[in-house]
Amino acid sequence: MANVHEANFELTNALSLKRTRKKEARKVDVMKWLYEKGIFHLLAGIMLGRAVVMLQFMPFALPFFAAVMIMQRQKAPHTFSGLTAGAAALGLLPFQEKHGECDKLIAPMLSSILQETVIVHQKGDLPPPYYGTAATFRSAKAFHVTAGVAHAAYDGGLVSGDSCAAIPIHEGKFAAAICDGMGNGEKAREESEETIGLLEEMLRAGIEEELAIKSVNSILTAKRTSDMYSTVDLAMIDLQNARARFLKVGAVPSYVKRGRQIQMIEAANLPLGFFHEMEMDVLEHQLKSGDILFMLSDGLIDGLRSIENPERWMRRQIAELGTTDPQEAADLLVESAVRAAGGTIQDDMTVIAEKIDHQVPKWAAIPLKRSAG
Repeated sequence: MANVHEANFELTNALSLKRTRKKEARKVDVMKWLYEKGIFHLLAGIMLGRAVVMLQFMPFALPFFAAVMIMQRQKAPHTFSGLTAGAAALGLLPFQEKHGECDKLIAPMLSSILQETVIVHQKGDLPPPYYGTAATFRSAKAFHVTAGVAHAAYDGGLVSGDSCAAIPIHEGKFAAAICDGMGNGEKAREESEETIGLLEEMLRAGIEEELAIKSVNSILTAKRTSDMYSTVDLAMIDLQNARARFLKVGAVPSYVKRGRQIQMIEAANLPLGFFHEMEMDVLEHQLKSGDILFMLSDGLIDGLRSIENPERWMRRQIAELGTTDPQEAADLLVESAVRAAGGTIQDDMTVIAEKIDHQVPKWAAIPLKRSAG
């Protein structure tokens, strides 16, 4: 009988131990699932976000987020969401930037999470009675353009008939344009300024570049009372992929310098103002970081009358430039053209040099190299 009781007791203990182990296994499975799904990181972020607001715990919050970024990057979005939710649950984050934390910490972390370069767009202290710093972040472009412009007026005068613009516009694009009014002096200047002004307004308003040029042509043709013609050389550079579109209306060729290699981009069209309906060639070219694009007015080519092949001469001059600074390059090119013309300026000259470079953020998160396996 005693043996039966002992057997029953051992069986009961075994069943109880088995149930306990099953419960512990289920707990382990639940804990593992919560960890793998990032729920722990989310909850930790929420609690830390609340502590940031209530206890001014920011000096610990950012290092914690940085540690998660480096050690477990896949859980970083959960942590960031938790921090944001925890802070927002108790109101405005009372943090005042003192050591450039937005640029040095937050922007690099967002860049790593979103897999694109994020920069500080605006920031400033909140007005009383509030306390803290408000900052907005935006996506940076993959490329940026630095432009240099050089002019030389007809016969060494002060008024050039050329007008130009090199400006960033909507949707992450950069526009560069040269307009050359017919003739020289004040009248030509007024014509080219009107043309470049209309074109710039339309591009800034988001009008597609081909339609913008055709609209400008219609306006000039309708109001023309005399010989009012303008050439237009327009380049639109996409700052996300460095793809360039060229629209040339009566303009001379442009040149792309890549090391010592030079590529010429040309099209043959009549100037603006001749006809209401116009044909226009649209050329495309893939630029790369380090390329320099040179856009010229016709004064540089037409002034080289003593040279047998002005375009070949221009290619050689651009290839032999010893600088990558766009302003210096533009100045040197105009100087070379004047010198080659015997020191006389027989027509207005304008050069726009645009250097394309990768957009490099000032600060970056430190990547952690992981061994395979």
